[in-house]
Amino acid sequence: MTSPAAWHPDPYGRHEHRYWDGLRWTEHVSDGGRTSIDTPAAAPTPRSAPRGLLPAGVVQLMERFGRFRIDIFASNEDPGDLWDRIQQPIYEAGLKDREAVIRSLADTCIPVGGWAAYGAAEVVIDLWGPTPQGPDWPRLVDAAIDFFRANFVPPMRTPKYMWDRFTSTGGRSNTWLPLRPPPQREDAVITPLHEGETRRVLKLAPAPDANLILVRQQGDEYVAVIDAAWSNDDPTRSESDWKRAANLYDLFYELGWSTQVWDWAHPEMEPFIPAPRALI
Repeated sequence: MTSPAAWHPDPYGRHEHRYWDGLRWTEHVSDGGRTSIDTPAAAPTPRSAPRGLLPAGVVQLMERFGRFRIDIFASNEDPGDLWDRIQQPIYEAGLKDREAVIRSLADTCIPVGGWAAYGAAEVVIDLWGPTPQGPDWPRLVDAAIDFFRANFVPPMRTPKYMWDRFTSTGGRSNTWLPLRPPPQREDAVITPLHEGETRRVLKLAPAPDANLILVRQQGDEYVAVIDAAWSNDDPTRSESDWKRAANLYDLFYELGWSTQVWDWAHPEMEPFIPAPRALI
């Protein structure tokens, strides 16, 4: 497994960001929003882990653990196997020198970023609690935060330790993701509902039985309805009213600002959602 192509903090320390193409660090860099070229060969190589301190193939192992932790219930991984291969060896190394292990994880995984940085942060949190000590823990968390923000993961899906770190450095809910304003009332394109029509406007997750948001007219009001399975054990669908408004624009506006996690949106609904769809 490799990390997906994306911009990340420059592991060589020469620029604000450097582009990872999924296999290697490229010559494309960015500072203050301006891109330029700087070949990685011209910069010092990022530090690697001391030999024998971390398990062999630690980057791939951290990527694997990160993909497991992003959605434990949807994962096919065996937690016992993950403990044997990943957590236990790192825990035993940490009994001798925990700060050295965290430093080595940071030095090894931050240059790769992505799933590796997130997985490493999750391993450290699992083994040593919510506030690991040492100067290298914050930079590992910062790399995990960069990964989440680059992939538009909303605040409600962000682990508490990441959110605490983000807000402690001045971050706020409205600065976590680049939010877009909704269309002006006169510019919004919303097809009127036909009499008796029920329109699907949102699907909240990729699963076939994911919750849906429907809109329909009831008397003089427009209503947003949640269509969901009755329970994890009973797939029978049920509906419950959620939001009401006097017109479709106001209803779409309310739905947009209430939606952080979504998989599909009706083309007329999507411009009202301020946050981009999460990529992971």
